[in-house]
Amino acid sequence: MIEMLYSTVGVVIGLAYVPQTIKLFKTPTPCYNISLLMWYLWDYTAIVSLTYSLYGQEVFDAKFFTVNAVNTFFITLIILIIHYKRYKYSDIVMISEEDESLVQISDTVEEVEEILDMDNNHPQT
Repeated sequence: MIEMLYSTVGVVIGLAYVPQTIKLFKTPTPCYNISLLMWYLWDYTAIVSLTYSLYGQEVFDAKFFTVNAVNTFFITLIILIIHYKRYKYSDIVMISEEDESLVQISDTVEEVEEILDMDNNHPQT
């Protein structure tokens, strides 16, 4: 029974990664909110597991290898997409709500709006 269930793991992993991978690829941002360190650590563990499935067992287990290969493929693909996005959108500056520059921009906009309102309320003769 467990062997039959384990046979589905590679398919389930693939199906789980596909929507997120597509969404990540379509996003028009440099993806700075995604931790590359975490993905590198996951890739390390996936590569070690894949290597173990190839060389660490006396008898080759195709199911174990396939699951590890699918996992390694998608993790590496996500890392590559993140690097691509960061390169493609490198000129975009991400501003968080806590950033002081955002407060300064907001204050400046308010000042300009006040000046424009004063000019509109006092027509020149």
